[in-house]
Amino acid sequence: MSSKLWGGRFDLPTNKLVEEFNATIMIEQRLCPFDIKGSIAHATMLGRQNIISQSDADTIISGLKKVEQEIENGQFVFSTADEDIHMAIEKRMTEIVGPVGGKLHTGRSRNDQTTLDSKMHMRATILEIQQNIRALQATIVAKAEQNFNVIMPGL
Repeated sequence: MSSKLWGGRFDLPTNKLVEEFNATIMIEQRLCPFDIKGSIAHATMLGRQNIISQSDADTIISGLKKVEQEIENGQFVFSTADEDIHMAIEKRMTEIVGPVGGKLHTGRSRNDQTTLDSKMHMRATILEIQQNIRALQATIVAKAEQNFNVIMPGL
């Protein structure tokens, strides 16, 4: 049986070329911190609402934090077989914590997860751009103040 979420519908494994063509994992690596933060928030909610036990939520969160450490330390293995970053993180977390890891997906679609990760990434990117613009503005003002009395040729 296939490890793909949608793999139960097919008798044969996915062709390696098709797997590599469809995989987005190599370009989604920048979403890792956001996917993990979103998954931790989701697991926290599941536990607080008694959708899963608090013990299961804590186990999932612990597994996610271990995956986060592996990614930060360069120990995480990104594979096109995992198709996308969400599958890769969830699969590794489940390897760490066992079957309870499968409960993370309760009440959340892959589309929900993708949208959240993208919005969190975009927000962080916008904040970084704003900081860079402010730094550039400060540099321009400082240079202007340093060269206030310099005569500039004009038309």
